[in-house]
Amino acid sequence: MEKPRLDWLNIVGSTESKTKIRNWFKRENKEENIIKGRELLEKEAKRLGYDWKDLTKNGRLEKNWQILKCRW
Repeated sequence: MEKPRLDWLNIVGSTESKTKIRNWFKRENKEENIIKGRELLEKEAKRLGYDWKDLTKNGRLEKNWQILKCRW
C-alpha cells in the first residue's frame, strides 16, 4: 500500500479525502508532534516567567486544562 504524500492535498477534490490524508500524517507523526508541542509550551512558559516544573507538578497543568476546556 502506498503512503500518502502532502502534495496529494492539492490534487484530491473532496474534503473527506483531504481529511483522511491529514489524519494519516497526524497519526504517523504523533510522537514527534507531542515532543514539539511540549517544547513550545516550555518555551512559552519561560517567556512568561513561569517555571515549567512548577506548572506541571501535582497535576496542576491537567487541572487548569480541564477548567479551560469547560470555558470553550
